[in-house]
Amino acid sequence: MTTMMTARLRMYLLVMGIATLACADSAWYESFTIGPKQQGMLKTTFSYNSTNRPDILTVPISLVVEGYKYVFNQTNDISDTFYWKRQNKNQYKYDKIIDASMGGRVKMSVNLLRQRVQINMQGVNLLVLNVTNKTGYHPVSVQIGAVESSEVPYFVNYHRRGFQPYASDFFLVRTTKFKYNSATADRFILTGICKYNAAGTLPDTINAIITVSGQGAISSFADLIFTVPLARTGPQSYAFNDGIRVMSLNFQSGVMSFRTIGQPLPVLASYQTNFNFRVNLDLNAGGFSQATTYRARTVGANVITY
Repeated sequence: MTTMMTARLRMYLLVMGIATLACADSAWYESFTIGPKQQGMLKTTFSYNSTNRPDILTVPISLVVEGYKYVFNQTNDISDTFYWKRQNKNQYKYDKIIDASMGGRVKMSVNLLRQRVQINMQGVNLLVLNVTNKTGYHPVSVQIGAVESSEVPYFVNYHRRGFQPYASDFFLVRTTKFKYNSATADRFILTGICKYNAAGTLPDTINAIITVSGQGAISSFADLIFTVPLARTGPQSYAFNDGIRVMSLNFQSGVMSFRTIGQPLPVLASYQTNFNFRVNLDLNAGGFSQATTYRARTVGANVITY
């Protein structure tokens, strides 16, 4: 069995959501590597969308790969806190020696602002993965807190986007810029990942409907709708550009981007706090309809970004 094995990942990213924009939290693996041997290694980096900031030092955090399980906050007392280092209000690092004779070490870093997690295990006994599954398909779950969402992508030796299909349709927002109260300079820019397993059945022209809602501590908006008539540009790709709306979508790589410049956006009170977005992407009159929620990273005067 090779030292780099990746395939069917089942992820549970558990974080508290908010009722105003209730929707399953989403996560996306950027990379995942397993070395299933006695002095094995496991590395993964993933980003997630969530509307909550979990208390890293107190909530239960666990990583499960088939028969192997590691719990970061196992006892949730002073002995656990000892392994965490708070770098600033958004960044935490975990570093623990688990078997000095074998060189066993577990590291974890969490960036609450970027919503990004890195886990690095070296010298960890992962022989159980050799015994239970010789195919390279390993269900993986990561838990942070107590609210569940899941996605089951299929990929082998996966690094960044990959071209393998997902077990279910999938939509994840990666970046957002929401600039409002700027007259003709208003803009909404969004990049994300969209996997649609029935993409091969789509006609040469499809309507993409993007519905956006937002909830802040001061003001909010609901059901801001952008309709984009996409046309096929390749076997798995679509695009549209009329000078105001620009959108591209590649189902093979999963990459999507959308921007609108000059279309008036809802005017919000300046300097919102804890602003949360909900975005729904509808394709082909409901054939694909997926929504995701996420908390803004920065909130300023007339500009909100993620």
